[in-house]
Amino acid sequence: MRMLHRFDGPKPQIVGLTASLPLGAGRASVDAALDHMMDLCAKLSAHSISTVRKHMENLRYYVKPPVDDIKRAHRPEYDSFSQSLEICMRKIELAIKPELGRIAENKIINFKVEETVFPAHRNSTRYESFVGGLKNRLMELPDDKLKHQLIKMLEHLGYYYRALCLSDLLPNWYAYSYLHENMTKEIVQDAGDRTAIQNQLAKLFEKFVKSDELNFKENDSGEEKEILKMLHTILREQYVSDPASRTIIFVTTRKLAQYLSHHLNTVKIVDRTSRAVGFITSSNRSSALNGQTAEEQRTVIENFNQGTLKVLVATSVAEEGLDISACNLIIKYNNTGSERSLIQRRGRARAKHSKSILLALDGSIEEKELENIQKEHLMRRCLEHIQTKSENQMKHLVEAKIKQMKALHEANLVRESEKKRLLEGKRYDLKCRLCGAFICKSSSMRIACDNHYVCCDPTIWERIDSRVHNAKSLAIATLVGKLHCKGTDESDCNEALGTIVKLYGAFLPTIAAKAIMIDDKEAFSVRPQYEKKWDSITTDKFCVEPITESDLKVMLNSLHSYSREQHLQFEAEAGLAVKRALTEMKKERRQFVMEE
Repeated sequence: MRMLHRFDGPKPQIVGLTASLPLGAGRASVDAALDHMMDLCAKLSAHSISTVRKHMENLRYYVKPPVDDIKRAHRPEYDSFSQSLEICMRKIELAIKPELGRIAENKIINFKVEETVFPAHRNSTRYESFVGGLKNRLMELPDDKLKHQLIKMLEHLGYYYRALCLSDLLPNWYAYSYLHENMTKEIVQDAGDRTAIQNQLAKLFEKFVKSDELNFKENDSGEEKEILKMLHTILREQYVSDPASRTIIFVTTRKLAQYLSHHLNTVKIVDRTSRAVGFITSSNRSSALNGQTAEEQRTVIENFNQGTLKVLVATSVAEEGLDISACNLIIKYNNTGSERSLIQRRGRARAKHSKSILLALDGSIEEKELENIQKEHLMRRCLEHIQTKSENQMKHLVEAKIKQMKALHEANLVRESEKKRLLEGKRYDLKCRLCGAFICKSSSMRIACDNHYVCCDPTIWERIDSRVHNAKSLAIATLVGKLHCKGTDESDCNEALGTIVKLYGAFLPTIAAKAIMIDDKEAFSVRPQYEKKWDSITTDKFCVEPITESDLKVMLNSLHSYSREQHLQFEAEAGLAVKRALTEMKKERRQFVMEE
């Protein structure tokens, strides 16, 4: 947008198509929503917004919006598995509370009262936010041993929270499988105080969550849960009345998409087969984190469009941008988003006699959906108001907004330049956020390809554990591995620090901002400082210069000098990534030719 407005020559004319215009966060009034829409117009240098007005009846004849319905479900009065999870969570909370009290009393961390009181409802999104916020605050602790113990306990609370959420919407066997998988990873050989806490937490799980007593069954229909029974009923009725139906079920998480797809196939709800349901998730995560590659996405979509799959369980990735054919049933499974999501999801149901159903377990989900419907009406009112303006009036309003934005941008540039001048020469030690082990100097950090913050210190390989990972070819660099902290002389750490990329022949370790703490030896406070994003670090702490040819030369043979074996492994993985990328390009080219 800034480049567009700075350019004085002839500009390309662009027609942008969208099903919805966002109103902005918290914009519930007409004036605020109109202001946000004018901001969007200014950013795009768009002097008009056009919608179908003259031929609305024709449009509705060919594209009938689906009928919206909201169905409310309730949790079972008693669930022994959920009770077991809550017991474990309560015991961990009771172990954490006294430590938080001592930390606050000794003013090691200046907690607000609400930051140390666990929410009563352990399956609410507020609980998840609370645990995440407390985890970030505890990173300020100077005592590495206590910090490690408390962080591990909070991580386990996160596992139990996610298991509770899965238990709400699926047979309990799936939530237990998720928990068991994570607990198994946590059990390590006792290597002192640091790992003892992990084994204690694992024993707590084994004591209260006993699979033999809870009598789990993989093929459990789960119909004692009202929301799951309602989902089964809707799907059965739909495919009895119309066997050729296409359904998209929207869910909140990748793991839930994977598990719900497996469950519906197991109980053979659709077509009485175990292969009628598939799932689709975003492609920006590895398969280990339940993401999908572009090829996997394409295969699932093709199977759905051709009718091999009748039901698609999807995260928000299916709202827009993917070529999914028209379906006639949308189910939002205890899941809602913004007013934009409401319109985009409904837009997937383009076939005649389509339905859009929200199955809500929480009152807050139902309230949010009703709020989105109100915001959709507000959006349409705003559009109608904008379209009452003449072409000259709109041009004048948009140009005034552009001038206002330019002035703000120029003022920001002056402030950034002054900040950069003040930060010149600042030097810090960057340490592992979990164990406090030294990683590198701030002066060794460089920025590559606009968004990779890499360390150009050839000795860094001695302090990190480099592991080969499924390689992925990016725009210029190639992702080949992951790096973890080796820890200190006293103990191991294994905290994830970032990734390893190959750029112009050199292997470079990227460092994630959320994985490090900044140790300022000259500061009045002895406490290390934390930031979640590199933007904040480079704005407030120190400058990071772009990577140079000299930096690449320094790092070119650094990994080979440290470990020839690791260097060869990463070279092989980089080669495989390039081959996979070429294969992907050929497939896309073939598909394009076939469509032509």
